[in-house]
Amino acid sequence: MLSFVERNGPPEALLCPVFLCDACGAPIQARQGGDRVGGLIQWRHRPDGTQEVATLHKGRCTRAFEAAHPGEHWAWDEISEVVRQLAHNTAEPFEPEDNQEFVAPLPSTWRRGEFRRSPRP
Repeated sequence: MLSFVERNGPPEALLCPVFLCDACGAPIQARQGGDRVGGLIQWRHRPDGTQEVATLHKGRCTRAFEAAHPGEHWAWDEISEVVRQLAHNTAEPFEPEDNQEFVAPLPSTWRRGEFRRSPRP
């Protein structure tokens, strides 16, 4: 979850954006207590069309989250990569063809990475 936390320091106290871990509640940072940690964003699409998103520390928190969701498929990426993509997508409009749905031709070849675009409406 994205949150704003107070940080005291020169020249004054600030509210700084951080991601909080959905497993333990602590801020996700590259280093914690001298250990290199970092974080992931995991997401999934539910059958009803809604989405679920989780921000997690790498390692113990990610394993605990996955243990709490057995048999579910969650996509994931590094927080830094998601933020980079978000900044780009906020500044640059999508091209019309980027919004086309990909469909696998029959017989399905999607497992080999062969896709074709659906016809334009």
